[in-house]
Amino acid sequence: LLAVADTWVVAMLNQNLRQLLVFRLLRLIRIMRVLRAFRARPELRVLLEGLAASLRSMVWVAILLGFTIYTSAILGVSCFKDVPMESRLGFESVPEAMLTMFTVSVLADWTDIVVPVVEEFWWAGIFFVVFVIFCTFGVLNLIIGVIMERTTLVQQSYVADVAHERDCYCMGKVKEAADVIFGSDEDEIITRDELKQIVRHP
Repeated sequence: LLAVADTWVVAMLNQNLRQLLVFRLLRLIRIMRVLRAFRARPELRVLLEGLAASLRSMVWVAILLGFTIYTSAILGVSCFKDVPMESRLGFESVPEAMLTMFTVSVLADWTDIVVPVVEEFWWAGIFFVVFVIFCTFGVLNLIIGVIMERTTLVQQSYVADVAHERDCYCMGKVKEAADVIFGSDEDEIITRDELKQIVRHP
């Protein structure tokens, strides 16, 4: 109903009414329909809870990456400031150098940055190789490892909860059967129909 109201009713209103907060809220409420997918699919909940559980560790990884980029940016400004660059990235200032080194760390347009510097300073190739190995193949892959570890722990917790619920259900059935068998019935005899009724109706 919200989708119909947003698509047809709001579309027929004039532009002034579309600015009202009520009609903007209709669009926001439509996002709540996505929550149905999380209730229907436990796998999505496991992924989201794994991401949420890994946020603290990812903050420390981001701090390590930022410290490495900042240190390499200072070195770049000190040594490569006068190197002419064809791209808009460079080492003229520390903020610009930090953006340049972040671009190198994610391997985006790194050739336009590395090649001019290596042509001026041969040893710069060693610097960039060490930086890429540490940041790209080391620090950034830590994020993937942390997310995988936390998601695995959340999934194991879900499996343990399901097993615990199943065990509780089975133990409840055993207790009901024991109450009937060893209870204080007058005849102290359980018939076949009574046993079927216990099994079918928990």
